[in-house]
Amino acid sequence: MITEDGPAVRIDRMDLLAHLIDSSLRKVDGASFDPRTRFAAGQLVRLRRGFYVPTPQWLEATPTERFQAAVTSHALANPQAVFCGETALFLHGIPVVKVPPSIDVAVDSTTRLGLRPNPFMVRGESDQARRARVAPPPPVRRHRHRDVGPVLAGDYSTVPIVTALVEVLGTGRFARALAVADGFLRVSGQESLVAVPGVQDGIAALSHKNQRQRAELVASLARAGAESPGESVSRALMHIFGFPEPVLQREHRDTQGFIGRTDFCLGHRTESGGRIRRLGEILPSRNDRRRGSP
Repeated sequence: MITEDGPAVRIDRMDLLAHLIDSSLRKVDGASFDPRTRFAAGQLVRLRRGFYVPTPQWLEATPTERFQAAVTSHALANPQAVFCGETALFLHGIPVVKVPPSIDVAVDSTTRLGLRPNPFMVRGESDQARRARVAPPPPVRRHRHRDVGPVLAGDYSTVPIVTALVEVLGTGRFARALAVADGFLRVSGQESLVAVPGVQDGIAALSHKNQRQRAELVASLARAGAESPGESVSRALMHIFGFPEPVLQREHRDTQGFIGRTDFCLGHRTESGGRIRRLGEILPSRNDRRRGSP
């Protein structure tokens, strides 16, 4: 679905956010709310200074929930924060590969750019504490953006969605960038990425020639028919290894009608579920189905 400002925000409130502890509330609730003792005992993980989550809930959470909690704690600690890149697209509901590899934050200066030290910390030596210690959220990465007019994605401020999209097209890893490009087309209902208002101008404004070339390539390869980030990654690998452009969501029929549909079709070979196999190995014959073959 599309609104006048871009794809509708589809981020659900994660259950983990209900357990997010803001230690500034000690001023209201007194010592009974002080998380420091539980943090020292390994009962809480620290997302950043002043923000904690109970260790059991952190371990039970999905990577998406953990990423959402880390982004939320950064936004609460930095009310003026503006998210960019893959993080902004994630917040606008654009499908990404698993979760973004960093929490992307837009800044208007050239100081302290790039990855920042991860503030995530777990103390204690319990089994849960040791397991939580090896499950940190991504670190913050600071990106230079000048004269950005932020927009809202729910409760979060981000760069405009086309700005974030072009940034990923030009600087993201090929498979991740293609997954985002495909996902944008699926969510927006557009057929061509280069026809989206602002995309071509944004690509032309990229600073470096190699970024412009990468962005143009990924934009030209984007297909709305890729139904998941996993399919987009598989298609990116096909391009890398020199396979021809696959036909997406191909229906297969014989004289008796519909047999099945595959994610990709490459001549007599096709893909389904992340593996490339011969069509006959994926779709049993009608006689096999009558005999009850799996």
